[in-house]
Amino acid sequence: MAKVQNFDEVNRKNNLEDVLIVGNKAHFYWKNYPNRSNKKEWVYSEEWGLFCQLIQQSIDETPLILDLSMHQNIQETEIATQQEYLSIIFLDDVTEAQKSALFLNLAKTTQIRMIKIFDQNLVAQNIAPDFLQKIRNDEELSNRQAMHAKEAEEKADDDTPIMIKTAKPAEIKFADNGIKKGLFLIDENDKGINYHWLSDKFDVIGQGVEIEEGNLHYSMLCFKSNGNQEEITEAILQGEIASAETFKNLRNKGLEINYVTKYHPFLANYISSKTITATKWRIVSSSGWKNGAYIYPNGEIIGEMDNKQPLFLRNQPINADLFNQSCTLAEWRENVAKYAKGNDLIILSLLFALTAPVLKIVNAPHFGIHIYGDSSKGKSICSHIANSVYGHGKDLERSWSATRTALINEAIARNDCLLVMDELTNLSPDLGVGITYELFQGVEKMRGNADNGQNRRIRNWQTMILSNGEKNLVDQLKDIFKEKKGNVVKAGELVRMLNIPFEGLTNFHQFALDPNLPTPYHKSLAFVDFIKGNTGKFYGVAGREWINFIIQNKPLLNTEKEKHERAFIDKMIASKPKDIAYEELNQIGRVAKNFALLETVGKCSKHITGLNDDEIETAIFNCFTLWVNEFGWGNKEKMQIIENLDLFIQQNIGDLYHVRNKQIVNTPVSKKFVGFYFEEDTRENSYLILDKRNLLLEMGAFPEKKIIESLLKEKRLIRTERKDKDTWRNESTYPTLQDKNITTPTKRGLKITLPLEE
Repeated sequence: MAKVQNFDEVNRKNNLEDVLIVGNKAHFYWKNYPNRSNKKEWVYSEEWGLFCQLIQQSIDETPLILDLSMHQNIQETEIATQQEYLSIIFLDDVTEAQKSALFLNLAKTTQIRMIKIFDQNLVAQNIAPDFLQKIRNDEELSNRQAMHAKEAEEKADDDTPIMIKTAKPAEIKFADNGIKKGLFLIDENDKGINYHWLSDKFDVIGQGVEIEEGNLHYSMLCFKSNGNQEEITEAILQGEIASAETFKNLRNKGLEINYVTKYHPFLANYISSKTITATKWRIVSSSGWKNGAYIYPNGEIIGEMDNKQPLFLRNQPINADLFNQSCTLAEWRENVAKYAKGNDLIILSLLFALTAPVLKIVNAPHFGIHIYGDSSKGKSICSHIANSVYGHGKDLERSWSATRTALINEAIARNDCLLVMDELTNLSPDLGVGITYELFQGVEKMRGNADNGQNRRIRNWQTMILSNGEKNLVDQLKDIFKEKKGNVVKAGELVRMLNIPFEGLTNFHQFALDPNLPTPYHKSLAFVDFIKGNTGKFYGVAGREWINFIIQNKPLLNTEKEKHERAFIDKMIASKPKDIAYEELNQIGRVAKNFALLETVGKCSKHITGLNDDEIETAIFNCFTLWVNEFGWGNKEKMQIIENLDLFIQQNIGDLYHVRNKQIVNTPVSKKFVGFYFEEDTRENSYLILDKRNLLLEMGAFPEKKIIESLLKEKRLIRTERKDKDTWRNESTYPTLQDKNITTPTKRGLKITLPLEE
């Protein structure tokens, strides 16, 4: 009697449970050779590996192989000896008659009590586990199996060729076989109709184009996650539909897909064919305004695009659900917004958040606010209330402890929206000086693509950033980057990220009258905890209501912006010190326009916040005053140049040749030549002549022309008249001294006056 392949090896182990693979060339379902030029290198097939995972056995366990191309007479084939349990995999080419012959053989010649049947897609078949016992005990069933088995033997001996019917093209349809629902591949051949499960049900709802990425084309899929039944919409690049990575990502999102890779091309073709006739979509990679519609950072669409196309956000931030809405507008106003009243910086933060989606509508630049002050004063609630406009008060906050790429990605994910950054102290020195400047430039660095010889697409963003910390931006960055000379923050950064000191809360509302809170500290602590709790319960509604208002009132916002800008500039000019020239107000005037925009937003959003005109005007101008007192009236770059000059003098005074009455009274120890200090009868008449090269090196990144102009304007540089021309020179000739050993690198230096004593 013939034996199945691996008979001796398997039965020597005396296992109680084994596996039998049945079909033409069944061996290849177990092992195959990836390199057809070397057929000695056998490897386990993907299907065998998946089956072993399914029944939780080692992949190294050897199965019994019944190759029907070699064992046509199943009745005369020895299959098993000691086994009591057998799992059988029927390949698609096994006929019902051949299955009956096998069952009859196992019932008559083995001791097997229980069987499990699988098709070649590893789908369990609906057959009683004790089917063999029934054949043994039921004569009628046994005779029926014998009749079917005889048909298999007759076909094996019949040399008459089989008439093959013309097969219909395979189709993919939604079906239910009693075990699985989903998309099935349905094909018809000479043996009948075959159903092969491909995946859970999904719909192809659109074909998308991402213009910003160079007209990339996508297929839009919609399905319910098999875990929590959440509806998922996914955009798949059309060129990657058939890739293993695509099917892996879909499985990770909750779409169950057949692991047998030979069916994946059928799914890919199905998706591609459905995409051609599907609705056109616009795919975007950042939130914000898109052709008239606003896309929230969590992918929610407010309004509709001018061409009525549906929108889809491809890149959503982590924890996008934090942008959900938790309450009504009345609840948010009653439990959050009303507590801004009487606290200028809270009002500022609230209106700052609402300004984010207005920028593009009124063509205004984005900017940031850095609120600083001692810890435990309550400045964190400014961030929480601002966040509550769009989502969860606390959890939407991000840390400055991040990489440069992560910060840029987060800014892009919040395009035309708010980004709250916590504790500037955590900023990593690895980011380098200028990270805040880069964030407010709103454009990514240009980078090349080695694969195609072109530059990568440059990403843009317009994100409002609200930051907090214990020190102002300049002092904090000096500490982080260990800079003791010059300025680590450019003037341009200080008019983009506005430093505003937090001097404490001024209105504790109902907590001010609580007899159980004896001191302002207790009142402040209770108030802050109360607000923090409320912003975690009531959030997300104000931003949605405000964006809907913006969509309906774009002309109004532009008109109001122009009106409030003129009025605010007039107030700024009226409050400036008399000794500040109008041409010195350029930088301050730029920032004044930002505060005017905050006031515009405040007055247009009164129906949302519940604030009145007087509260808004007072709070915004008070905060502007706090900022300008911190920044300083006048040109910031000029002020920084003068600060750098005085710092240079202070640090190098000991390295100057000290001259009194044309006599050197003190010689520096350092060999580096810095200059001379000429002491006269009064401090006003005393002066320095400094080596120009050394001085300019220590003055920061300012151009020489800018430095000279600033020193002249502040009367800190004394020019000398040329002898032969009616002109002036910036440098002064070093005087002749009795000590002939002094060697100067040049004949001339810069003649500098001493700073006035305060």
